[in-house]
Amino acid sequence: EHSSVARDMMTTVFGQYGATVVPLGRSETFIPVDTEAVSAETEALLLKWSVDHRLDAIISTDGDGDRPLVADETGRPLRGDLLGLV
Repeated sequence: EHSSVARDMMTTVFGQYGATVVPLGRSETFIPVDTEAVSAETEALLLKWSVDHRLDAIISTDGDGDRPLVADETGRPLRGDLLGLV
């Protein structure tokens, strides 16, 4: 969730489509997220969440919600430029 403006909408939409949503990392302070250059710190956090919560995927966005950040079941991020190909 961090500080993305899309966080509440994403929780609602994915929940309505049947996903079990586990909100993680919500912040009221702005956190810049670059979906094309995921930091080592963020990658470590994604891995931890994936293991701790046994997640199938992690889905988030950048701060203004116009670029997705998706990680697989191992917490490995799929870069935004690669997601466009999918």
